[in-house]
Formats: sequence, C-alpha cells, structure tokens
Amino acid sequence: MNTRIPGPRFNQVPPPSASLSTRSLRSSQLARHVARLFAPRRARGPIAVVALGAGFALALVLGGAWAGPSGPWGPGALDAHGGLDVDVVVDFGDGRVEVAHLDAISGTTALDALYATGLEVVTHHAGFGLAVCSVGGVGCPADDCFCACQGEDCRFWGFQHGDGAGGWTSAAEGAGDFLLPEAGSVQGFVWGRPAPMAWTPERLGAMNAWTWLRGQIQPDGGLFDPGLTLDGLLAARAVQADPAGWRAGDGGPSAVDNVRAAAGSYPAIGAAQAGKYLAGLAALDQGRVTPEELASARAQTLRTVDLGSGRFGASVWDQSWAMIGLAASDLPIGVTWIAALEAEAAASGGWGDLPGAESASPDATGLALAALGAAGASESPAVAPALAWLTATRHANGGWGGDGSGDTPAGNVNSSALVVTGLLAVGEDPRATPWTVDGVGPLTYLASTQEAEGFLLHTPDASELLATLQAIPAMSGRSPLLRGAAVSSARAVQAALDERQMSGAFAAGFIEGGPAATIDALLALHAAGVDPEEALEQGALSVTAWLIAEGPAYALSGAEGAGRVAAAAVALGLDPANVGGADIAATLAGHLDAVTGLFGDGATASQAWAMIGWSALGRDVPDTVIDALMALAGDGGWSIGAGAPVADADSTALALEALVAAGLSADDVRVRGVVAALGGFQDASGGFRGLFGIASADTTARAIVALSAAGQHVDAPGWARSRDGLRWTTPREALTAMQLPNGHFPGLGDQPDPSATYVALRGLVTRAEYVAPEASGGRVYLPLLVRPR
Repeated sequence: MNTRIPGPRFNQVPPPSASLSTRSLRSSQLARHVARLFAPRRARGPIAVVALGAGFALALVLGGAWAGPSGPWGPGALDAHGGLDVDVVVDFGDGRVEVAHLDAISGTTALDALYATGLEVVTHHAGFGLAVCSVGGVGCPADDCFCACQGEDCRFWGFQHGDGAGGWTSAAEGAGDFLLPEAGSVQGFVWGRPAPMAWTPERLGAMNAWTWLRGQIQPDGGLFDPGLTLDGLLAARAVQADPAGWRAGDGGPSAVDNVRAAAGSYPAIGAAQAGKYLAGLAALDQGRVTPEELASARAQTLRTVDLGSGRFGASVWDQSWAMIGLAASDLPIGVTWIAALEAEAAASGGWGDLPGAESASPDATGLALAALGAAGASESPAVAPALAWLTATRHANGGWGGDGSGDTPAGNVNSSALVVTGLLAVGEDPRATPWTVDGVGPLTYLASTQEAEGFLLHTPDASELLATLQAIPAMSGRSPLLRGAAVSSARAVQAALDERQMSGAFAAGFIEGGPAATIDALLALHAAGVDPEEALEQGALSVTAWLIAEGPAYALSGAEGAGRVAAAAVALGLDPANVGGADIAATLAGHLDAVTGLFGDGATASQAWAMIGWSALGRDVPDTVIDALMALAGDGGWSIGAGAPVADADSTALALEALVAAGLSADDVRVRGVVAALGGFQDASGGFRGLFGIASADTTARAIVALSAAGQHVDAPGWARSRDGLRWTTPREALTAMQLPNGHFPGLGDQPDPSATYVALRGLVTRAEYVAPEASGGRVYLPLLVRPR
C-alpha cells in the first residue's frame, strides 16, 4: 500500500513508553492546587471556556468550588496587580476551538492554566511529570494515556507558545514545567495537529466576550428583549458560533427558536426591527431557517417603505437597518433607498438619529455607513464627508462618543463599536491611519474596556449587555451584513432547477459532461431537501425518467459512471437491480479487477466514484479496493489521471469522500492524513485552490463536503483563515461570497457555470452531522452526508 500521504507530525519529544506508571491527580487535590495559583483578581476574560460549537457547557468539572477572578483589566493592570496575564487556546483538531483568559499569580505553570479553563482535563503521571491525556473528552484515558501514538502515527496533546504574531513555536519543556512569563502570553494546546488555530489579540478578545454572552441566555432562549436577542444572533455568527445551539439548558429553546417565536413582533415595532430581524435570519445556515421564513421577513420589511420617497420609517436607524436586512437577504437595494439615506445626513457630514438633524452622532453615522456598504454604495458621495466628520470627532483614546463637542465622555463602547462596523463596511481598516495613531485606535480602545468576566462596559451606569453585543462584531472584523448559507442555498436551488431540460437532464457546464452534471444536480437537490422533479414544465420528462433511459449506458461507459448511477438510483428510490432493465450493481461489479482492487481505468474519479456507489448499494468495500485507492496517491494527495504527478484539491477531496464512504472512521490514520493533505490547498480567503491555483467555488464545495463527511467542523474557527488578520473567513463563508447575482456560481473565469452551481449547492447544505433516518436497513452513503437508515 502506498503511504505517501503521512499523518500529522509534530516537533515534539515522543511520549514515554507504556511501561511507566499511571495515576491521575484526584479532582479535589487538583482543585485545591489550582485555587492556590490563581489569585482573586480580574482578568480580561472569564475562566470558563469559549464554546464555539453547540452543546458546550460552562462548568468547572474538576471538583471543588473555585470562584473566578475579579478586578479591572487594561493598560497597567498587570503592573498594578503583579498578575500573569495569559490566554489559553485549546484546539481539538477538528475545527472546534476554545479559549480562556486568565490572571494567575507567580509560580503558575501552563498546565495549571489548562486546568483552570474549566475543561475536563485527564492527566497521567509518567515519571517525568504529569502528561495531558485528554481535554474536553478528546484524547485518551488515564490508564492508556498515549493510546493514539502508534509508531509514526503519533497523536497526543501538543503544547506550544504563541509567538506574538499570531503563530506558534514548539515548547522546549512540558506544560507542567513551563512557568508563565511575567508579561502577557498565549499558550496553546492542540490535539493531533501541528499547531493550534492562528490568533490575534482582537480575535481572542471577541471569543472571550462571546463566552460571557453565552452565559446570559435565558430559559426562553432570549436576551431579555427581542431586539437584544437579534443582536446576540448576529454576535454569535460574527465569532463563527451556531446560534441554533445557543440555549440555557440541554432541552430548552435556542436563540433561533426565540427569534422565530417573536417573528410577528418585529415589524410591529418599526422598520429598524423588521430589517434587523431579516438580517438575523439571513445570517443563518441552511436547515436553520426556511426559504418561506426569509420571504415573509423580506415582505414585512418592504411594507415599511414609502414608495414615493424611498424612506423606511421615520429615522436614520429605520432606513439603515431596513437596507442592511434587505441586502443580507440578497435583494438589490434600490437607488431611491440609497438616495434617501444620503439625503438624511446632517450638515456636518455625519448622520444624526433623525433625517437632517442639526448635529450628527457616531452611532447613527456608523450604522448609516454600514447600510451604504451593504447596499454596494461604498463610493457614495456621502461617504467621504462622513469619514471626515468621524476623523475630526475621534477622541484621543481611540474611541467615539457623543458628538465630539467635549460635553460627553471621551469615547464609549457602543458608539465606537458601531463606527468600527461602519468603517469595515465601506472598506476602511480601523487599524490604519487616521483611525489608529501611534498604536491607539478604536480596537485598542474596545480592548481596554473589556472586564474580568469578558463583557465590555459602556459606562459604569450603562448596560454591559448591549455594549458587548455591539462590540463583538467590531472586534471580529465584521460589518452587520452577515449572509449565511440559507440565503445562498435558496438561490442556488432555484438556479439549479432553472437548468432542467425537457429531456429530464440538467444543463452541463464547461468541463463536465451531461450525465455527470445531471447526477451532481439531483444529488445536490436531494441533500437540500428539494424534489428535483417539482413543478416540471408541461411536457418535460423527469430526472427519474432520464436516469432510467440514460443510466444503463452511462454505467457501461466506465466505473465512474456506474458509481454515479448507483448513487443516483439510491437517491431517487429506484431499485439498482432494475434501472431501465439494467442491473447497475452487476455493471459496477463488472468494472472491478478483483485481484488489484482497481475499478476501470484506475483514475482517481473512477476508483472513488465506484467506491461511493458500491457503498450506496449497501455493500462493504473490500480492503483491496481501499488499498488500491491509497496507492493512486502521489505527494500531497490525488490527481485527476492515474499516476499524474501533481495533486489537486478536487481529486483529493473525492478520494476522502470515498474513504469515508468505505467505512473508514475520522480517527483512521489514512483519513486524517488526507484531511491534512486537503488542508494544504486552503488559502487565505478561506476557500480551496482549484486546478489553476486560485480558490474556486466547485473546489471549495468539494472540500467542504469531504471534510464534513470526515467529521471536520468547517464552520468553526479552526478552519477560518484571514487575509489581513482582522477578518476571518470559514470555507462555507468563502463559498457564499463567490455566488453570482443570478444565484449561479462561476466555473472558469467569472461566468455562471451550471456544473459548478450543482457542486456548490452540495457544499452549502452539507454539515458535519448525521441527518434523520429515512428508512430502515443498512447505511447508505451518498457523496453528501453519512445517512444512517
């Protein structure tokens, strides 16, 4: 078997042999030990973990009741208290990441800090000291601490130091021996990967703020007020968390449930709430909101506009939020709406709360800029005067507050956060001049206001909840325009349905032929929960009729065709033994060389699709077939043709799908090796590079599908990438950004490509989770999701 796809490797000392003694430190002993090391003083963030995936609880599980630290964090706080300021990053290796900020006393080790995060930490005394066996349930038991380290395939909890520039350096000593430095530091723990996620101070600050915010959710899934709950939903998406899993208890309603329950109340309040509600729904992914809900919310927002003037409601806030919500739902913003907002500016250049106000405010100005950016009007003639007004009213501490006259405090969180989101929306970098001077700017100002528990404080008498809600998107480098996969997938579904032909086939793109494109289309629609035969044009044949007529010949053409037809027959509920009188299972078996394990011509697509089809038929894939696929790999992955020298992401993703379809688990060294190889094709945009070295829609979608099938959480921070260190983009966010106005996705160049659209739709709707059973019996694997039946 070819093994040129290695598993992850680490620049770390190999773990000790299993012959060493093992004993775990008792929870009560550990709790007392930690309590002695962490002083009762304030830190920038909470001791509890940042749970960016659904279902993580904020709890101390080590035993003993230890109260978190308290006291102000900011410039000079460490000197005043003598604390050891540290961020702990825990990367589980599958995209999920948790972060905690701590303030410890002298003599604290990195292992002590890991204990104090509140995650369940299992350790093992290996003679040289305590080794970390598992964190948060990921890893090995104490009595077999290095169960995942077998020869060259060696996984364990690695320990690294943040290098001050968002990267990591390997630790020269164990976490139990490393004393935290007097200056602030970032310490990382990672399972089975070379390094934890990339970081910046702003990113860690936003994650700590989200941790605090998660704990504010009420039993009804809300945040005390419908409008605040919407802000919370947008804050969750800004840090790449799923608000559908944000709830007070295991069985209680989520934030999404709460927002849905209050759907009718938002438009009754006014245009601003109607638009914000639409923006919140538009930020969700497919399966979290229905197309009908989006259409209804869009209609409610449109009812608030005066058709003659183009004005929504009575205030700048009404106009701005309505435009943001409509843009988020992919409705083109009318020129009269833009003109109405431009006309509402104050004489000073910014915007006030009401149209034509005598004086402007940074809050309204930031939101109006966000609306113009969302509308695609960043070059509006109203932008430059607004930026000039903001430049003139910026306080020395880097923030904004009031009207800049000196009658108000020198900056506040809410005003500064809204300005930052507006700047981002029109293409400004809040870290650059004139917004940041000599290292002092709005982001450093926001960081200076972050308190012990993670929240940000507007003023001593103001609500920390609202301040934190508005600060999280700003610290995350996000504008209010957060378009989720639900909007994108709904448009892609319609684009795909529009490509149906009278023959029952779907139109092909530039590269793929008709049969392959048609099967891609029906499988993508199947995954999206859409009947590919709904609302057929009069006289048009169904795709089922097409498969019955064309499937047998396509299956005979080669192993790839036979595998595709087998998967399509299962998706359509046909009997694979009788598709147009042909036994597709027998045809597929006829392409197999039982001695070599190769299907057909030995190309990657032939082998992989045959394996997918074989599994879809409910058959076990022989080891020889799996070995044959592995033998086709070259350096860095698989390529299109058999033995081609240059690996590509598309072929590597397809091979990964096939391995999972064959029953290999996410922990299998071969699967992990391919996941690592596929990750090498991701670029700074968050997308995946195709055949021409640039990120493309179909390649990114294939990577999403394959990684999700292998248990990777591609929407979580561990898979996010950044071009500028401020805005972090996950693969699915990168994919949605590639969609064209007509709902299609581009293939080669920037032209709509039906084949790319079908593949992209698969990427939009695929998640790293099981779907509901559809029938009884064995497991059916389509190149979309693992579907237990």
